[in-house]
Amino acid sequence: CRFLTVSAITMRAVLVFVALLGVALAGDRPNIRVRLDSQEVRLNKLTARFQKIADKIDSSTSGASDSATVIGALCGTLNRKLGDGCGEGQFQCGEGGGCIPNLEVCDGDQQCGNGADEATCDNPAPAGSAFKGTLIYDYCTQRRPDSISIFINSASAKNVRVDLGVSLSVEKTTEDGSIAAYLTAPGYYDFAEQRLVVKPPESDGLGIVCKFDRGTQRECTGYVVRIATLEKCAKFIVIRQ
Repeated sequence: CRFLTVSAITMRAVLVFVALLGVALAGDRPNIRVRLDSQEVRLNKLTARFQKIADKIDSSTSGASDSATVIGALCGTLNRKLGDGCGEGQFQCGEGGGCIPNLEVCDGDQQCGNGADEATCDNPAPAGSAFKGTLIYDYCTQRRPDSISIFINSASAKNVRVDLGVSLSVEKTTEDGSIAAYLTAPGYYDFAEQRLVVKPPESDGLGIVCKFDRGTQRECTGYVVRIATLEKCAKFIVIRQ
């Protein structure tokens, strides 16, 4: 998924150009003049409709630092639902750039013609960062927590990924109060997939895969997975604090 943006100013300029071109072609011919008057009404309506759409977009993205962040996140959602046209273990360059192996993303050498493989190489989970959120469903963990927190204790860059030391805090509210558990495990951040992976902290074989939407590095959609089969059995959303 890739997107193009058209500003309100650009759209108005196009509409004005079309109107002026019509006037120039009409001259003094009355029939064409009548049709142009009708077209002017339609253009005014189109301009008004476009302005409403532009205002709605501005309003919906007012909380974001950049509208591209929101659109990038939507593209990430579409790619998850429909696929991005690349095979397993491949990175989509976009805009006709094709696909490259994940191992060539953020390796310091540009492989995509548009430079997309070296464009987003920041680690959204540096040492000292924390992510907190709530469980959406849980079919497999022994504690069935209501909330989860992920703390990044250490981060060491290893070319195409970042090795991490991770602490997990899970909490459940009961009639008798809150029950919390604290776990530690190694993990890593994968640049190509833009995901945080936490290896199983216990002997039950349950790990975590948390995917950052393209366009944002604050929100992460995570799953508890059975490492042996990668079956998803719990879901949560965390936000960087």
